[in-house]
Amino acid sequence: MGLPSVVILSEFQSSPYFLLEERAAGTYKQISEIRGNSILSSIFVKAIDPGVSIQVNYYDTTTGAGLGERYELKPHNLVTDADAGKTFRIIVSEIHRRVVSEVIVTGGNATFSVYATAVTATDSNIDSALIREGQDYSDPENKAMPAAYLDETTNKLFFLHGKDGALIITGDVNADRKNNPSSRLFNIPTANTEVPLIFAANAVSISLTNETTNTIFKASWQSGESSTQYFSIKPGQQYREEKLISPNLTLYVQADKNNVDLHVVEWT
Repeated sequence: MGLPSVVILSEFQSSPYFLLEERAAGTYKQISEIRGNSILSSIFVKAIDPGVSIQVNYYDTTTGAGLGERYELKPHNLVTDADAGKTFRIIVSEIHRRVVSEVIVTGGNATFSVYATAVTATDSNIDSALIREGQDYSDPENKAMPAAYLDETTNKLFFLHGKDGALIITGDVNADRKNNPSSRLFNIPTANTEVPLIFAANAVSISLTNETTNTIFKASWQSGESSTQYFSIKPGQQYREEKLISPNLTLYVQADKNNVDLHVVEWT
């Protein structure tokens, strides 16, 4: 007994999309009408010839079906000849009523089935937002879940923030600025000559103070750029960086006078 041309699934109801049988290379489609929020889809692979692959896709349409509209939903990962005897499951969400299950068999014969269950809203966007390690990003279909951390001092949760491609960590990082400061004078012997200022490997906060009356310091976090891409520390000014998370930082500094000192304080 075969399947109907349209498989109707009410919420929590299950049905095969493709019965467990051997199929040759080709493309197979099954239309389903979903009376629920999402589809729990399973592939069971009983046997598969060497070099054969199985790709199971899902898609639906809106008003442009007659014009070739095809909105791609979440697909299964590619199944290969190493997957015989295994079952694979995904949640397919963001669906309209009618969904097409498309199976593409390439390279030979495979014996498999595709089984589906209409599930409730709790298994929709949250589950579909989960990603695999190393998964390719496809804007704008892919989504993600915000990451948070527990602040054990306040017992509150906070989102992780980023800027310019870097993760920003707020709060002190294993540091007590009042108890662990270290102060030194960093000497620049020759004017207009870049000198590397190497900070302590575990420094979490730094300050640079220009205590001179007539010297301008130029600094850059990139070697060789203290003459072109730099920030200035003028007489009486202080430069500060707090909540550092990168070890082994080096700042490249030069001055417009010979034999001048920059006051450096580090907290670890």
